[in-house]
Amino acid sequence: MPSRSRAHLATQTCHIKRVTLTDGRSELPANHLANIRCTPIMSVDESAIAPSRSQSIGSAMVNRKQVMIFNNYDIRSGDILVLNDREYPISDVNPWSVQEPFMVLVLNDVKAVQELDAVFVR
Repeated sequence: MPSRSRAHLATQTCHIKRVTLTDGRSELPANHLANIRCTPIMSVDESAIAPSRSQSIGSAMVNRKQVMIFNNYDIRSGDILVLNDREYPISDVNPWSVQEPFMVLVLNDVKAVQELDAVFVR
């Protein structure tokens, strides 16, 4: 059970989708995990990301956000987090264990980048 100091931070409920392969072809993302308590989306904390990943090519081109989940789940890069009817591709999964396990999920806010592109294209 998460400590009381952390549990109160998980005020949102998200779902995880995963793309599966069938006969070598990728399928549409399907529900993988449901009703996971998480924090609201926040600005990314670069100190919580492995240095080799945080300095990846093109990271400046993507609006990166993060959420925290207070447990360990089968979540990996390439999965999709669904929160408030919006989908966010997961670019990094950073498991931590300080007293109790938690995960920092780094998200790509693709829609925000597309909206920004639309402003500059006009």
